[in-house]
Amino acid sequence: MQSFFDHPEYEWRETLFVLFDEKSAPALTADSLGVLLAGPEPDTLAVERAKYAADGRLLHARCISQKTRCAVEVIYRAGQDVRRQTRAFYESIREILEPHEHRQWKRLLTLSACYELVYFELPEPLPAGERPTMYDPGSLLFLMEKITQFLGGTAVDPQSGMILEVD
Repeated sequence: MQSFFDHPEYEWRETLFVLFDEKSAPALTADSLGVLLAGPEPDTLAVERAKYAADGRLLHARCISQKTRCAVEVIYRAGQDVRRQTRAFYESIREILEPHEHRQWKRLLTLSACYELVYFELPEPLPAGERPTMYDPGSLLFLMEKITQFLGGTAVDPQSGMILEVD
């Protein structure tokens, strides 16, 4: 499946991870993804393309919002690669963590599955000399919260190493 990285009109803005226990989490399927994307407003995000495993688990989805001119790729990863990457995040920030944060990260080091949520925007054409406005990650945060709650997972911002709280 082609990535939004392959479309120069889309600009990457941010990536978030939702880490979860693959053995105890429910499978994110076409039906459950559709329910999760049913937001408070029509045209929040819609699945443009998706790829599923034989058991129905979502492997990769491209979600688009025409209204907010953004896109989110949802990419499933599991196994030792996820554990290695989580350990690398932890090692890179461990010196600045508070004691309670170390406990949270120690738990995350045991998880072996994640969904990467890769956020892109389709910028409005601007007149010469005009600067773009700040981006609005509302669609990304909405999807991150829904997937995190559904899987019983934990959301992480890999750029800052922060664990994101979900209500």
